[in-house]
Amino acid sequence: MPNQTQLTNLSEPSKGPDLLVIDDDEIIWVLIKDMLRELKLVDKIQTFSDGQTALSYLNEIEPADVAPLIVLDLNLPYLDGFEFLEIYERDFASRFPDTVIYILTTSVRESDRQQTLKYPFVRDFISKPMKIEQLKAMLESSQK
Repeated sequence: MPNQTQLTNLSEPSKGPDLLVIDDDEIIWVLIKDMLRELKLVDKIQTFSDGQTALSYLNEIEPADVAPLIVLDLNLPYLDGFEFLEIYERDFASRFPDTVIYILTTSVRESDRQQTLKYPFVRDFISKPMKIEQLKAMLESSQK
């Protein structure tokens, strides 16, 4: 699958995206967008099909334009979620101190959970499929 990225305006925003989704499953993109439309808590979502493309995007934007919330899958092509977290901690965590990451994955391994939750910017480890209540709680906690 080629690298894919997509920006979706859910209304008429005037700033960067409110949410980044890094997942190679486009069905997840659609499900999250549908839930966001129902919740009406987000204006703009940026999606990426792999971690490397997402990191390149983060490298190019200004801190004022970064989303406060990132939803990250662990099983990604080119650069997986674990590698993304390592690079994010090294290169971006101090640049984007208010951004939080939620892991959304098919993994049910406790070792994966523990490995991701060791990062202070990772707030939770959620097994797919995500429920609308979980998305709402993520969004509300990132807006505080």
